[in-house]
Amino acid sequence: MKILIKGTANKEDARKTPANVGYTKSHMDFRRMMLAIQGTWVEVDTKYCFEDQFNTVPIEGVSSNGMRIQIESVADIDFEDLGEEGFKKKVTDYYANAWPGLEPKFYHIDRLLFKAGKREKDPAKEIEEKRGYDIWGKPIK
Repeated sequence: MKILIKGTANKEDARKTPANVGYTKSHMDFRRMMLAIQGTWVEVDTKYCFEDQFNTVPIEGVSSNGMRIQIESVADIDFEDLGEEGFKKKVTDYYANAWPGLEPKFYHIDRLLFKAGKREKDPAKEIEEKRGYDIWGKPIK
């Protein structure tokens, strides 16, 4: 399984950190690693699977331990032999063992696949239609 890191991932991460907070050494190290991999496909370690982040395998010349990539930094997913359903089963099984009673919703994965052109309907719009109003509280017509 592989993920495509957004070409703007490093810039987006910088915007999330308020200027008055500054950067720690570990954050700066992470930003340097993100800069090295942005715009590329990265192999995912599927031992522990989450619905909103990915652990990578070690990346030669970048990270000897791998990285944890938040879904906001991902542009596309290639499930390869695992398949989408296989991935979702791994996430569900991991959550059942790690956090009994917590069920993954896969909203983030489905939204990412919509943005990558692999879904016809935007899951955010589906939720708004069910609620009857948008994220700003305006009624849906």
